[in-house]
Amino acid sequence: MAVLEQERHVELVPRASDTIPGSYQSFVVTNRMVSAVIPDELPHLNVFVMTIADQEDPFRDELERVANLADLTSLTIGRDPAIADAAAFGVEESPILYLADSSTNRYDTLETGIDAATAFRDRVSALITDWISFRTVFNAPDPTPAFYTVPVVDPSQKDVLIAAYAAAKQAGYAQLQTKNAADATLVRAQTDYTYKSSLVSGIDTIVNGSTLTKNAFTAVVAQFGSLLTAGSAFYGANVGLLGLTGGPAFQSALSTAQSQQAAMPGYLGYANTVVTDSTIYQTARVGDLTTAASTLATSVADQITQAQALTAANALTAAALAMVYVVCPDFDPTSIPYVPG
Repeated sequence: MAVLEQERHVELVPRASDTIPGSYQSFVVTNRMVSAVIPDELPHLNVFVMTIADQEDPFRDELERVANLADLTSLTIGRDPAIADAAAFGVEESPILYLADSSTNRYDTLETGIDAATAFRDRVSALITDWISFRTVFNAPDPTPAFYTVPVVDPSQKDVLIAAYAAAKQAGYAQLQTKNAADATLVRAQTDYTYKSSLVSGIDTIVNGSTLTKNAFTAVVAQFGSLLTAGSAFYGANVGLLGLTGGPAFQSALSTAQSQQAAMPGYLGYANTVVTDSTIYQTARVGDLTTAASTLATSVADQITQAQALTAANALTAAALAMVYVVCPDFDPTSIPYVPG
């Protein structure tokens, strides 16, 4: 930080008309620039513009002003060099201006002295601030002018557009993962539906076959019973025929048929059980197929939605990148990762 030294005191100064010395108060303010970072804060420490009223009498020099930017870079530093420069350019009459690092000024009243001391501090401070801005932002003199690539892009606008592209690219990549997951879910749903359809087809065949078998067996049992009844009646009416050829075999067949008839209700029960159990299994598999069909329909709809969302995300990413290229033609899209962080 630059340092301005300011010495302030009051002294008694006799007036020419006074008969008693020391009857005049003078409030003295002496400013001296002590230090600064050169050339960052100032080009030098000489910040006071002085006027030479009489080249032969330096005590008559007076403060003209606190320097401005043009003074700092244009006026001669020091009294003697300023006089020499004036002579070199043929300027022989006063006033001649020069820069000095200190200035002493007197004021008639305390209030004026206080105001002046504050004004010196504020003006030197403002000069330093102006110099910093002038040097870092404005100054580009010949032979070192500033060069610009136009059109000039507002860095904040560029950053906003790149941020928008980054968000779109990363959102698009996330949507790609979501769409891939939807694809995989759809494949699993299709596979599950196909498998459960095959189970339903298989159990349908079993149920149909077992039902036909039960019905056929029921008919056979009834017909067997009718035949046994008729054979028994025939046997009872023609018992005398047992001596004939084939008679004993007929009697033996009737005995066997009667014993088989006793077991037939159990066989028929087994057939009914097969039909009942296969029907229960069929109902369960049809329920599974219904659930699989619902899951498949949901998966198809979700896959379509995610595919459409991915198409929109890719379009948004492409549009965002195009906007970046408008303000930054050499932008590298690969500088933006697919995943934040």
